[in-house]
Amino acid sequence: MSLLEREPFVASLTEYAESARQGRGRLALISGEAGVGKTSLLEVVRELGIHQRWLQGNCDGSFTPDPLRPLFDIADEIGGDFAETCRTETRWDVLYRSFLDTLRGLPGLTVLVFEDVHWADEATLDLIGFLSRRMGAMPLLLVVTYRDDGLGRGHPLRALLGELMHAPSSRLMSLPTLSSDAVRTLASQASVEPHELYRLTGGNPFYVREVLDSGSTAVPPSALAAVDARLARLSEQARAIVEAAAVIGNRVELDVLVRIVPSEPAVVDECLTSGALMSDPGAFRFRHELIRLAVEEALPAHRRQALHASVLHVLESNHSNDDARLAHHAEEAGDAAGVVKYAPAAGRRAAQMSSHREAVAQYERTLRFADRIEPGQRAAYYAALAEELSMVDRWPEAADASREALSLWLEAGDTLSAGDAKRRLARNMWRLSEGGEALQLAHEAVEMLAPLGDTVQLGWAYASLAGQVGSEHPSSEHYCQRAIELADLFSDAALKSDALNTLGCFLVQQGKDGFDELFRALESAKEGDAMPQVGRAYANLQAMQVGAYQLRSAIATFEEGIGYCEEHDISTYSRCLLGAQAITLEMSGRWDEASEVAEEMLLRPYLSPSNRANPLLALGLVKARRGQPEGVAMLEESLEIYTGMGGEDGIIEGRLGLIEGRWLSGDADGAGQLTALAVEKNVLDDPWILGALATWARRLGVAEPRDVRVAEPFALELAGEWRAASDQWAAIGAPFKRALALLDSGDEVGVREALEVFDQLGATSASKIAQAKLRRLGVATIPRGRRAATRDDPLGLTPREREVLELIGAGATNADIAEKLVISPKTVDNHVSSVLAKLGVDNRRAAAELLASV
Repeated sequence: MSLLEREPFVASLTEYAESARQGRGRLALISGEAGVGKTSLLEVVRELGIHQRWLQGNCDGSFTPDPLRPLFDIADEIGGDFAETCRTETRWDVLYRSFLDTLRGLPGLTVLVFEDVHWADEATLDLIGFLSRRMGAMPLLLVVTYRDDGLGRGHPLRALLGELMHAPSSRLMSLPTLSSDAVRTLASQASVEPHELYRLTGGNPFYVREVLDSGSTAVPPSALAAVDARLARLSEQARAIVEAAAVIGNRVELDVLVRIVPSEPAVVDECLTSGALMSDPGAFRFRHELIRLAVEEALPAHRRQALHASVLHVLESNHSNDDARLAHHAEEAGDAAGVVKYAPAAGRRAAQMSSHREAVAQYERTLRFADRIEPGQRAAYYAALAEELSMVDRWPEAADASREALSLWLEAGDTLSAGDAKRRLARNMWRLSEGGEALQLAHEAVEMLAPLGDTVQLGWAYASLAGQVGSEHPSSEHYCQRAIELADLFSDAALKSDALNTLGCFLVQQGKDGFDELFRALESAKEGDAMPQVGRAYANLQAMQVGAYQLRSAIATFEEGIGYCEEHDISTYSRCLLGAQAITLEMSGRWDEASEVAEEMLLRPYLSPSNRANPLLALGLVKARRGQPEGVAMLEESLEIYTGMGGEDGIIEGRLGLIEGRWLSGDADGAGQLTALAVEKNVLDDPWILGALATWARRLGVAEPRDVRVAEPFALELAGEWRAASDQWAAIGAPFKRALALLDSGDEVGVREALEVFDQLGATSASKIAQAKLRRLGVATIPRGRRAATRDDPLGLTPREREVLELIGAGATNADIAEKLVISPKTVDNHVSSVLAKLGVDNRRAAAELLASV
């Protein structure tokens, strides 16, 4: 079949390859729906021979993959020292660096292809990101293909795409389906009516190809029927080969295939000439994964199970060390013993490779055969599953797994393990906003473990209890110090980091300098290669910097921490960091960015309550300031979560947010009542929190906290030195706080300045309050303006709205815009509506025409 309507893409890849050949590494992202022809495009480019070598790794959607499987396939092709490194090394950073060094040592242009990365494990995605950031001076063309249909908002590939798309060395190529003219050309020599063919296939090249090859006049609704039509022309022996190949997987090793279905070479040739299979060096593959899936799904259950059993037997006799693959075939074959043998090993390896989602899948697979595992080992697998679930923010399931482990260990009389399980379960419940149960479990863990003497488990229990009781408890620092003593006794860097981290937070919340402890916690975790503690250290350091209005430092911590957490697939803490980043952006006056971060987070699957509170707070404040009524409801939900978690720092931040939301919405009485409650209930000595409480109390006319030390900008406000306070907030980079200080001045000049800042920010609710205040001061002419972000734009658009308009002008749909800007469809809808309203037009075409005229 001819490759139509792909000439511009071939030309672009050729041009990019030539640029890469000159030592300017290039990245090509090739997207498109399943069956659109991404693989066919690469085959054409490969045949042009523009490269010195072509290295390719395919991601397999047929089973939960072994981490970095595409890299290991490439290593087999490269051979030498690198292949040996891949056989012996498990540390991802060593493998990445070794691969980079190997690529740098290869002469001439290398084309490195990762196909179907929508199926990639986290370690492979991290590898692609690693290479993209370091290939600038290399003769390397990195090609990444992926399906963009059905790529969910929470898919880990989306985060990587957000990084890769905006790199200056990258080019995004989105392959469209074929036009009706192209389909008509392809069908010109066939018996199928072109219009009907196009209507039923939508121009998808895969469907078109399958229908034309089958000769069917009635196009089937799915690939299954089209594949059946193709396979019906094969001999019985050839069909058996194709069916066995479908079960083996995306890459079909020749030696495995012939042992399952012994066949004459002519029969294998029949499979190749029919197009059912394609030949690669030492292996076969399906032209498209949809074909493989269709063949496998069409097999009767008993036949499919028998084939999986045969594949498992052959792989075992070949001494395969791919535990993930072995576990997949064992489960499909109904081989419980095989699953119990291979799946835990696959889970451990995935965890070592920082592929925690794959680890979860393997432990879940293991425990589907729990009745074949003795109780003690079963408890250990549940504990391992709980730990991996906690890494990816799936806390309800983590709590369930922890309870199973606890029950089994109690049944077995293993007090040490049971106490440790209670400690872990306490963390689960805190994450689920069940602070009361978490505190009780933490106490019970210490009570169970203390009679056993000094153990590392007791150290962890003390660290957990310290975190649950909070900085206000008289024994909190003692618990931290006890945990540190036991960490030193057992040389446990992870435990020491955890306890130092908690202690540092307590000190900051008490108005002391705890940042030394926070930085020591981070270093201890890094030295001990303790990934969860590194993530927690970054998250808490950032949170304390935000609380102390060290906004620039908080952003730097975020940038460093988010890179670490995403590379190591620790989504629990990457989401902690993102939530606090939303708060930082809100405080910094970057409200559009804060809203985008928060909205993206709130759309993610498996977002735990603890990680939901901060984006709700940030988005609720922005919406309340912009006069959007749903903002107050978000602030109420955020406070509800913080209250359930039980931490006084979270509760007071939630109350402060809701106080502001009620005040902005016109509910001064409700804001005042909540302020009085917050002042009465506050037990923290943090000068920033105390300052915020005192200024809100004065603003709303309720009793202020007495004899307290407040941070300097608040102290200046309370002393009536509003100009100095305003200057300090400006230096900090907190424009809304600056405007509030000006608003409270009671001076016409100050209130006018406050109104100007509110207007620049788009804080419509606060602007109305400032305008009312000016009227009370007797000002006759109330200034009105527009946001500073729109002043330099000839159409009065913000920078983000300008980006959206330019994409509209390029013919992009809302889905295209969401993909390009890596924002949610809902956010795109809001931006498009705002753009049309500002331009005074009622459709996208008119907006595009207006853009072209300026």
